[in-house]
Amino acid sequence: MTRHHEGLSPALVETIAGLSAGTVATLLVHPLDIVKTRMQIHRSHGASPTGLTTVSVIRELMQTSHPVAALYRGLTPNILGSASSWASFFFFKARVERVVLGLKTSTGNTNASLTPQDYFISSGVAGLFTQALTNPIWVLKTRMLSSDRGAVGAYPSMWVGVRQILETEGWRGFYRGLGISLFGVTHGAVQFAVYDPLKKMYFRRRKRLRTSDQPEAHAQQKLGNEATLLLSSISKLVAGAVTYPYQVIRSRLQNYDAEERFGRGIQGVARRTWQEEGWRGFYRGIIPGVNFSFTIALSATPTLPGTAVLSKVNNGYGPVETRKKQESPPQDVPKFATLEEEREYRKQHLAAAFRVFADRVYDEGVAGHISVRDPILTDHFWLNRLSMHFSLIKVSDLILVDEDGLVVEGNEPINTAAFAIHSAIHRARPDANAACRAHSVYGKAFSAFGRPLEMVTQDALRFHGCHAVYDCSGGVVADRAEDERSAAALGPPNKALILQNHGLLAVGRSVDEAAFWIVSLERTCQAQLLADAAAAAGYEKKYMGDEEAAYDVQEVEGPDMGWLAFQPYYDEQMAETRERSCVKFSPLTALA
Repeated sequence: MTRHHEGLSPALVETIAGLSAGTVATLLVHPLDIVKTRMQIHRSHGASPTGLTTVSVIRELMQTSHPVAALYRGLTPNILGSASSWASFFFFKARVERVVLGLKTSTGNTNASLTPQDYFISSGVAGLFTQALTNPIWVLKTRMLSSDRGAVGAYPSMWVGVRQILETEGWRGFYRGLGISLFGVTHGAVQFAVYDPLKKMYFRRRKRLRTSDQPEAHAQQKLGNEATLLLSSISKLVAGAVTYPYQVIRSRLQNYDAEERFGRGIQGVARRTWQEEGWRGFYRGIIPGVNFSFTIALSATPTLPGTAVLSKVNNGYGPVETRKKQESPPQDVPKFATLEEEREYRKQHLAAAFRVFADRVYDEGVAGHISVRDPILTDHFWLNRLSMHFSLIKVSDLILVDEDGLVVEGNEPINTAAFAIHSAIHRARPDANAACRAHSVYGKAFSAFGRPLEMVTQDALRFHGCHAVYDCSGGVVADRAEDERSAAALGPPNKALILQNHGLLAVGRSVDEAAFWIVSLERTCQAQLLADAAAAAGYEKKYMGDEEAAYDVQEVEGPDMGWLAFQPYYDEQMAETRERSCVKFSPLTALA
């Protein structure tokens, strides 16, 4: 089947966003860039250089016959350079991030996500590629910004500059200052090195100021918007100041007649600057320079350290929306003081999962099963007893069996044949603490086609690259060899299995997670069937491409989102139990 994907890839979206942001930001602060560049190349001998200041440069530009033209001289290469730099940076960054994520998921860890270190490395590599690609534009920009249009030897336009450089210096002239420019990628390293200690200092101070009725256990170690902006601004300013000398050396290397005026190469320029101007020479233009860089950063990037914000185009059909990555769920997976507490928690949520399945009619007679690993006896599993409706199951009704299906606790029969496939899955997947099998209507209907899901809905994305189809010959899975084959089909990185002519199966690190995968998979099968029916009537389906699907899953689906998504269903069951019992209960005994 041919897929028609009219949406934009994430890399292209970020490229467009960077292009737009770079253009707008440059228009805002171009005059500051002229001031900075002219101050950087200004030479004043002696230990106490005087002369050129921000005010004097602006006054000189305003006193020309065409002040606006003077303030915006060199705008073309500046816009072209800034816009292409931002576009290239976001393009390369998105590509490198996908490569890094692909390397992490290739080991079978489907829940892998990018860490702050991964983002830093990706940004650094993207910066190197971007600088190498755009250096010719920066050479032209530096030369045009450093001189008036009517000055001797000045380029009247960017294209005249291109021709003159080719004629007098050759293509190497376009790469003057490239070596020192690559040093600019350390700006991010310095910024992160400053930001992290500042954040720790902020939390320590907040802890000292916290009143006694706000214990540490309930304090959320998260920065508010104001604190994030403040700390990020400080770290940005410090990084700009620390790395500023390389900008002075770069401007002097890229200027007209650089070797005669400033010295040969990086060492030559640095040596002459030190000998003639002292340390002050390396900080010429720092006030407009830092303000310029800071304004560019705030205008062109909506991200601050620790966040990833993506402006995404909705396949050309809707407006641009801003979506923030959900790096971790707002509600945390609980931790337990003892294994006994964890056992009760798992049993409680297992009973709730059965009732959720009952509400959605995923059961059929004695068919349909959920099992969860016991945290104490890790080769034993809790499940439902035979011939009991899911809606009636309480914690006290659960049965504990070993991996061969022999009852250890509960003294009630189980569906031995049904548990066999669960046992095989738990053996094959030690990471799977829970397994769910459902005979839901839409799941059974879609399984008849024996094909995987298509990426035609947003919910389908959570199963992109992590679900499979198993042909179980249309009958009941009954022998051990068949069980083991189906378990093998559910090997990493899969978390869901479509059993052909049979139903749905999912695994998870918790029963909450596995149960939600079933709920979501059933709804996705329903949407797929409706979309197929509409397509049969002549309507064209729109598909999300593999690249976009993989990117969206990484951006939106955090490692515990399956567990988190099940909690509203659990709360619903607890509320219904309270209404039926009309008595006060504790969370660990409500379904007992």
